[in-house]
Formats: sequence, structure tokens, C-alpha cells
Amino acid sequence: MLFSLLDDEDAFEWSRKPTEPYSRPSAVLWLPKQALEVTISTLRQHRRLEAACFWYGRRDEAGNGFVKAVIAPFQLNRWGNYHIPSTSISAVSAATRSSGWVCVAQVHSHPGSSVEHSRYDDENASSQRILSVVIPKYGRWRRRWPLGIGVHECQNAYWHKLSDSDATLRIQIELGAESITFIDHRK
Repeated sequence: MLFSLLDDEDAFEWSRKPTEPYSRPSAVLWLPKQALEVTISTLRQHRRLEAACFWYGRRDEAGNGFVKAVIAPFQLNRWGNYHIPSTSISAVSAATRSSGWVCVAQVHSHPGSSVEHSRYDDENASSQRILSVVIPKYGRWRRRWPLGIGVHECQNAYWHKLSDSDATLRIQIELGAESITFIDHRK
């Protein structure tokens, strides 16, 4: 059943149109440059397959997020999508619980340069309370943040793709931040 779902061509349709415009919150996700580099490197290891990682960390009272770890969950990878079984999500949560970390963003790659969410991406997001970041060309991205990246935020049950200016304000790169943790559950 799983593979028939993954082979469904309708799943690759682009998502519906928003009913309300995006409203940028004041909260910021602080992303250490090292976390971005580890994420890109991990996605590239899957060659010509979509792949995913999670950014875990802490949130403060104002809703700001601080990425402390990159987690590569066990996943099923295909050329046009990926699937993370619920048991893998549980394993990731168990591995981060003692640190007090929560998921602040999910990141995945797309085959081409399009970084818009597909309907499959909308329906399979791990949470509507986190950011969703799409890296083009199976992780072979080499531009200045966030040019060419799709940063998505869910509001009113719709995943908005942020403009470059909104994405720059919503996720800010930290240079010289403390080192991050990498947890690999793919094996």
C-alpha cells in the first residue's frame, strides 16, 4: 500500500491557492551556519533521490527558535518524494527528549529548481507548527541564503512559500555559533 501511494502521480500536483495572505510573525528561527552545511551535505548523499532532515532545538517564550541539532531520520527515498514512517518520528523524538529539544523545522530536497510545496508535501508535513524548508536539485544548492530555497510556513491550514525578504527575516543564519549535534538514524 505504501508504494502505491508513493507512485500516485496526483500526489505531485501543486498545492491549492491561499485564502488569506501571509502574515510574517515576529519570531525568528536562528540557524547556525554549520547546521545548514550539515543539512546540505546530508541531502546530497542521497544523489538523485528526495531526502529529508529535521532541525531540532529550543524555543523561547516569544516563539523564537534556536537550532541545536540536525537529525536524519530513517526514511524511504524516491526520485520525487520521501516517506518517514511514524516509528522513525518516534525514534527521533526519543533521541532528542533528554536534551529538551523540539522540532523547529523540517527540510527536504526536490529534484529540480522548483521549491514550491506539492500537495504531497502539504499532506505529509510532520507538523503545521514548524517551518518547512525545500532545497532544490537534491541538495546541490550553492547560493547565498535564502536565494533559490523554499521556506514555507503554515497559516490557516495553508503552506505559504515566503518571499526571499520574508525568509531572510524568518530564518537568520548565525555565523560563529556553537557547534551543533548531528544524529543519523538512516542506517
